[in-house]
Amino acid sequence: MNKIALMLFSTMLLFSAFVFSVGFSFSDDKIVVVTVTEYLASIVENVGGDRVEVSYIIPPNVDPHHYDPPLAEIIQSLSKARLVVTTARTHLPIEEKIYKVVEEGLLKTEVVGLEDYLENG
Repeated sequence: MNKIALMLFSTMLLFSAFVFSVGFSFSDDKIVVVTVTEYLASIVENVGGDRVEVSYIIPPNVDPHHYDPPLAEIIQSLSKARLVVTTARTHLPIEEKIYKVVEEGLLKTEVVGLEDYLENG
């Protein structure tokens, strides 16, 4: 349970830092955030409020440990995201693919996960 609480707190902290680092603008543009799971989307919505537009990739009632969509579907799901929030780099099969497409330059977006908090505080 403590590991889950740490992960949720870490995600909230990372997201807060990102939202406030983009500065306060008078534009109505929302930050488009995509999370891997519904529960991460809920956290991001609570932290970001009306400054974010949040969606998630893994459908409800699907085991995230077995959800492994084609690469093209992942790229399409993330194409408009300014930020992608994951649980960890290698926790879920879809997360491994997300980090891979970003590292290969197929997507231009920021990805944050628990490792980022542990590494950068």
